[in-house]
Amino acid sequence: MMTEESQKKYTVYEIEKLTKGKLSKYKLTKAIEQGLLKAERVKRTKKGRGVPNFFVFENDLYDYLKYIDENKKKYISVPEGDLSNSEEPSEIDQNQIIHLLEMSNLQLNQQSAAIEQLQKQLDLLVSQQKQVLKNDLEKSQNRKVLLDQLEKIGNQSNSHSFKVEKREQIINDLISLS
Repeated sequence: MMTEESQKKYTVYEIEKLTKGKLSKYKLTKAIEQGLLKAERVKRTKKGRGVPNFFVFENDLYDYLKYIDENKKKYISVPEGDLSNSEEPSEIDQNQIIHLLEMSNLQLNQQSAAIEQLQKQLDLLVSQQKQVLKNDLEKSQNRKVLLDQLEKIGNQSNSHSFKVEKREQIINDLISLS
């Protein structure tokens, strides 16, 4: 057996890279803390990234790999009683299922009725909004006609009293449209 000084030593980071992530730094550190993997704690003067916490000697790593290989589960054991559950549902279970289905159906019907009511309200609001827009458009068109008439009166050379009366009538009509 080689002495520790003649053996190659690895950091947990190097082991993770060599095993392509199968043995992660986390798993290796946990194994060291549990005593499953022997490692030498690094005495360090500086802290930070890139400074290793442990060195693992080659022989200790081989021993740990043997331990893993011996203790890994080759198959999952399933108790036989759980595999074949061929019991028929009891009448109570069936009644509970029927009750749950009926409650779900009732809840769906209530939600459907609420959706229909909301749809009716939405349709009413849309029709009201269309009517408001139509009225606003009509008012706008009437205002334009009255303003055109006002402009024509200003350009005409008729009697002054007629212009004043007509102008007041048009202004009153504009005010009523507002």
